[in-house]
Amino acid sequence: ALKTYYETMPVFTELEEAQFILLALEIVNESDTKLKESHDLLTAVKSAITDLQQSEKSSIDDLGYFMAYGLFLQLGNLQSPVHLQAFGFENSGLISEFSERFKTALSSGFVRAGDYKVSDYPGSSAIAVSGSYWKEGEFLKVNAVARQNGQAKAAAEISLPVQWLRDRSVNWVPENYLRIAKLAEISLEAVNPQQDARAGRPLPEPLKVKVQSTTEPLAEVPLVFYLQDEMVGKAATNQAGQAILPFTPKQADRQTQIVLAKLDIAGFIGGDPEPAFVKQLEKQYPVSPARFMIKVVPLTVFVQSSEKGHYGNQLEIKLLEPTLKEALAERGYAFTDQMNEADLLVEIDAKARNGSNVQGIYFGFVDASVSVVDISDGRELWKQSLSSIKGGGADFNRAVIKAYEMAAQELKEAMPDKIK
Repeated sequence: ALKTYYETMPVFTELEEAQFILLALEIVNESDTKLKESHDLLTAVKSAITDLQQSEKSSIDDLGYFMAYGLFLQLGNLQSPVHLQAFGFENSGLISEFSERFKTALSSGFVRAGDYKVSDYPGSSAIAVSGSYWKEGEFLKVNAVARQNGQAKAAAEISLPVQWLRDRSVNWVPENYLRIAKLAEISLEAVNPQQDARAGRPLPEPLKVKVQSTTEPLAEVPLVFYLQDEMVGKAATNQAGQAILPFTPKQADRQTQIVLAKLDIAGFIGGDPEPAFVKQLEKQYPVSPARFMIKVVPLTVFVQSSEKGHYGNQLEIKLLEPTLKEALAERGYAFTDQMNEADLLVEIDAKARNGSNVQGIYFGFVDASVSVVDISDGRELWKQSLSSIKGGGADFNRAVIKAYEMAAQELKEAMPDKIK
């Protein structure tokens, strides 16, 4: 009887698609008696299928075959393998003992019903079968959809008495839900919320977050740390319930930087939950983030510049130094005239030379190099070299000045946003 009912499903699928098109074209309306008649027939068929499936004699293996046969009637013979995924509970994407048991039963059912080859690995042309299940009254409803290249090709639904599962101690609720229940009790607290720091230097003390459930510390709780919308680190709590993250402010364009430590809900509950389900949990169980306020002092720079003209003399008015200082200031750096007070040393070495004179237009060239060194350890953080930057003018002096101006602009544009 169940087999006969299932054989009507492809007809109903074709009928529903045709009705949808007719409604869209306004050829028929929702109150059409033919639409109601076909809907009543489909409801009767689904009700009869449900009655048969809900027999106390039905097992997971039986229902796995029934579903496989229903999909086979819609898919027909297949040459490519079927990629079968474990079904998730409700809309969570999380699986349980029942998920694995039913996947095995459905796999066997595909072999029996259509002699299908079943694979755990997706293929480019494979039919992918996925689905979900939920508790409805005293029955477990299971829905499956078969897709190819993202397009639905077939669907089937079965019901299994919950008592059958209870009698055999088969758990249908994912173990992850035990972790979900704890979300209502979790709190995050910054241990050292106020800190002073220098840009580009590690904090004197790492960021510390205490995580507890009611009054007990929680271990192995994953946290994600954000500076504005940028993730700056991850850490999990230790046995004492503390997550510790060494942190280095990367720039000083903001004197006060606020770091938020947030609970990684997907990582906490485990498994592979659906993103929409995680968003739902975030709204249902709002866990306030731990907040750190870091006052950042900018790094100080000492500039050492040698800029020579085309006769080897030092320029009276430096041309590269002010442009590079402007670029550094825009990036949040401060300046000092005392090298022993500086964090960074900027060395500029530039030389000019005469070129040719063509019909009264003089040409000059500039070779320049700039390096930024961390004074604390001598590391070179950035270096840029330019060769034969050409400038023209009414005489060699003006040609050299033009070449310097062009070199200054190139160096400014080449400087990275973050040096340290």
